[in-house]
Amino acid sequence: MAEINNAGGTLTVKLGAEFVAAEAESLRAELGSLVAQGAANIVFDCGRVSKMDSRGLLLLVSAANTTAANGGKTTISNASADLADLLRITGLDMRMEVLSA
Repeated sequence: MAEINNAGGTLTVKLGAEFVAAEAESLRAELGSLVAQGAANIVFDCGRVSKMDSRGLLLLVSAANTTAANGGKTTISNASADLADLLRITGLDMRMEVLSA
């Protein structure tokens, strides 16, 4: 289960071990509401993530698009080597900052 902290216009989302379809869908609405209330930046803390599916990746892309459109940015923090490689291979590292663990 993800934990969300909203501080100073930046949402920090600490993801659970599995960032898959069910988790991504429940986060989508909550993040959308918080961004609509003025949060410009999103940081996804992926330190606990051991599994991510295409719906998880889709949410990251959606977040990057939304924050960029609002003048903010999306950051991936604590990315494992495997996750950083996945983001590089898919080109997503060009759309958001990726910070390795």
